[in-house]
Amino acid sequence: RACAGGDGEGPAAPLAPADADIVRMVVGGATDDQIARTLYVSTRTVQNRLTRIRRVAHVQRRTELARWALENEIV
Repeated sequence: RACAGGDGEGPAAPLAPADADIVRMVVGGATDDQIARTLYVSTRTVQNRLTRIRRVAHVQRRTELARWALENEIV
C-alpha cells in the first residue's frame, strides 16, 4: 500500500482541494485534456500537478494513483 508517509505506513499527506479534485477526475477516467477543460487550465498545468501528486503518493502511474486514492479515501 503506497502512502504519502513514505514508508507505506501511516496516513497519506493531505492534498490541496484542487489536487484532490484532479485525483477524483483521474479515478473517474478523465484524460488530462478533459481535466484541463473542466478546470479551465492548460493541459500542461494538469500534467505538472499530476506529477507533483504522484510524487506525494509515491506512485508512477495513473492506475497506481487511482488505487492510492481509493485506499486513502481521497475519493
